[in-house]
This record gives sequence, C-alpha cells and structure tokens, in this order.
Amino acid sequence: ALCAHASCRRLFCVVRGTSGKQRLLDDMRARGLDAELAAARVEVVRGDLSQAGLGLDAATLRMLASRVSLVVHNGAVVHHSLPYEALRASNVSSCAALLQLCARREPPMRFCFVSSTSALSHAAAARVSEGQREGVEGLLTAADEVGTLGGYGASKWAAEHLAATAARAHGVCSTVVRVGLVGPHPQTADLNSRDWL
Repeated sequence: ALCAHASCRRLFCVVRGTSGKQRLLDDMRARGLDAELAAARVEVVRGDLSQAGLGLDAATLRMLASRVSLVVHNGAVVHHSLPYEALRASNVSSCAALLQLCARREPPMRFCFVSSTSALSHAAAARVSEGQREGVEGLLTAADEVGTLGGYGASKWAAEHLAATAARAHGVCSTVVRVGLVGPHPQTADLNSRDWL
C-alpha cells in the first residue's frame, strides 16, 4: 500500500543479508502483490535490527536522515517463549535507534511503531515500576522487571514507551499501532503461515 501511495517516491527497507531485495520481491510475488512497483520504488538497505545502530554505517544513517520523512517500524522478533533479554536488541534497541534517527532532523521525521496487543498485559504491571524510573534506561529496567510476564509483550511495551518519550523530549511525531493477530488477506486469503493460534 505504501508503494502505491502518490506521495511515496522511495521506500527504504532495512533487510538482513545480501539478497534482501530479491527475497522481498519474491515474497511479494508469492503473495500476489505488485512486485514491479516495489522494484521501482523500494531501496533495500542492508542492516540488522539486532545490531547497534541497526548495523548501519554512519554514511547510510546520514543518507537516511536526509532523505526520509516517515519511519514505519514493523520489524521484530516475534517469539512468545523467549525472555525479554533475548528480544531486547531486535525489538527495543532497534526502536531506540530509529527514534534517534528521526530526531536528527529538524523538524524530526514522523515515526509509526507497529506494536502488539501483547503490550497491554504489561501496561498495568509496569505502572508501579515506571513511576520510579527516569529516562530510557529506567524504562528498559522497568520492562526487565515485568518481563517475567512474557518477553515479547515486555519488549513491545518498552518500545511503545520509547516512542512516547521521544515525542515528549524531542518532538518526534510518534504513532503507536497495536495490532493483534493479522488475519488472511480478503481477496487472496494469504496469511503468515508461521502464526499459530
């Protein structure tokens, strides 16, 4: 949908590995999506959400800061059995790195974080800890404390709070979208075959 939007001239996608664009286009074709439009508008940036700074070098970060106006962060390790610490780099630190990228510009880039309804289970439990914490590290510590409720939900909860903190502290226009289980496409019936109920 973003590729087809008239205001979208270029999409940058952070993808792991050397065959990222081909994998992306093959996956789109397999799902019945317009891979040709994507081929013209999507530029793959090789990186890794689990690495510091998304695994991007300084020149790539500068290029993104100068050319991007909206960041949509939909990448995460989705694993409900892993502890928070195993998910922190990919699911929380990546969010922090993207928010830092957004704040580099004046005015800051807009930021949309695709979260999960799994974060809701942590909101109430974390309120006690949150009130006693300051800053990003305090939020991450609070998430560690509520991580016993499930690492995935805690990681999404922590990332949501990073987005809220960036909005207050740096003027980043942050939107959080909490998504539950995504059902099949209405026309193609395609769905994520790795999801389970």
